[in-house]
Amino acid sequence: MGRLMLWVIPRSKSTIVLKSLSSNPLIKGIFEPFAFAFFAHFYENKFVFSDLIETMKSEPFTSDNIVWKDVPSCVENLDFEKFFPDNSYRHALLVRHPKEVCMSQISINGKPTRFIDFLDITTGHPKMKELFQDMVTLRDFLQSKGYEYKVFDSTNLGSSTDSSCEQFMRDLCEFGQLPFDKEMMLENMQTSEHLPDHWWKAPTAHMIKDNSIMNFDFHGQALKTTKFMSTVDKPVLPDLTPEQTDKLNKILEETMPNYELLIS
Repeated sequence: MGRLMLWVIPRSKSTIVLKSLSSNPLIKGIFEPFAFAFFAHFYENKFVFSDLIETMKSEPFTSDNIVWKDVPSCVENLDFEKFFPDNSYRHALLVRHPKEVCMSQISINGKPTRFIDFLDITTGHPKMKELFQDMVTLRDFLQSKGYEYKVFDSTNLGSSTDSSCEQFMRDLCEFGQLPFDKEMMLENMQTSEHLPDHWWKAPTAHMIKDNSIMNFDFHGQALKTTKFMSTVDKPVLPDLTPEQTDKLNKILEETMPNYELLIS
């Protein structure tokens, strides 16, 4: 019986990984409560970190076989005794090659764009270098405190063979002490544009609509999947402009050392 904290780089295929894990009825999924608390001020809702600490004292946070995903950048601070007082979680760090992250597509107000553009136009969202630096900082913290952690690279997840996808999930379950189920890999895994009903979501998540360019609706694309592959044709984006190319090269130059440090 395990409890797994899945720390992620945005656009690292984390939503489909969480969906795959929680397709096993014995596993409960928890969807980004730190993120909802972090962005609460954008939506003027009342779900804040103090509420989250109280929520974590109840189900499903206190049950066995749970997996919770979130972004290190959204944690108020690294005072883990506040959020994980009994040290019962193992910590998986999910990363993806920076170029793949930058070129990943995201929907903003219904229009497809690259994550590189999203990072540039979204107020207050960390830049790519900072996202990876936050993950390195988290790794160093976990190491210094003696927490169980392991880095998982999702760069080739879904673009390689079915057997490698299955091995990835088996390794993740083994590390998190979670029960592996073949249903995680089946083609008939339920597809949906909405977050699964059995996922825990922040109490005010239903209030979050398209009232800001920063919204959580883009997860629909990740949920339209079977065997980690999209079931819909993604719009083809134009080639990068010279300015975008220069920007991408600069981002990669700044970010690659931290990515290589994490996967070493």
